[in-house]
Amino acid sequence: MDDKILIIRKQLSAVIDPDMEIDIINLGLIYSIELTNKICNIEMTMPTRSCQFGESMTQNVIKIVEDIGFVTKCNAGLDKRTYVKTSSNDTRCIKKSVSNLEADFCYLFF
Repeated sequence: MDDKILIIRKQLSAVIDPDMEIDIINLGLIYSIELTNKICNIEMTMPTRSCQFGESMTQNVIKIVEDIGFVTKCNAGLDKRTYVKTSSNDTRCIKKSVSNLEADFCYLFF
């Protein structure tokens, strides 16, 4: 992995999900980081479709990355494909890597 991408990932570990109190890197919320001509494109998701902190966490990602000297602009986009309807009672599960462990996060919406 490129050294600059590793620096970006390290900086992103400062963004904490307020509900889970875990950083977005260890939660597995960052899918991809690309750096081209000092522009960083980040594909990410939220732990749930109805995450109330989605906008603020996305803005925190942009601010933290744009504060890195070799980045002039950051685009952070939410990937909504993560959420999968798994049963008729509207349970959504996402499989994530959390601190080298694989875990299923399931949320039940009524």
